[in-house]
Amino acid sequence: MANTFLPKAIHPKHTTQPINDMASAMVEAEMVMGGCLSELLQQTGLRPSDIDILVTCSSIFCPTPSLASMLVNKFKLRTDIQSYHLGGMGCGTGVVGMNLMRDLLKARPNSVAVFVPAEIT
Repeated sequence: MANTFLPKAIHPKHTTQPINDMASAMVEAEMVMGGCLSELLQQTGLRPSDIDILVTCSSIFCPTPSLASMLVNKFKLRTDIQSYHLGGMGCGTGVVGMNLMRDLLKARPNSVAVFVPAEIT
């Protein structure tokens, strides 16, 4: 990806005192994960309605509703999408997410699956 997403809450250009509360973390998640999914859709020509499976992960930040739900609502993904959020597993979260994607694609061949991992500060 050509862009990077550094939230104002921790960007040295915008603050000398980093902010690390839940609201700032959610803004960061929307910016980072939403920006990545937006770029993916733009670069591939996929439409939100083309996505059958969505898996998100973040080892530390695990809000309710989940980060997967945030993306489903933000991009108006289908109501029958299979969506999962993995969290709280430390650095292994991404590996577990990749294994989940593999298993889901085996169970649902020819599906369009998107994996959006992020480490939200």
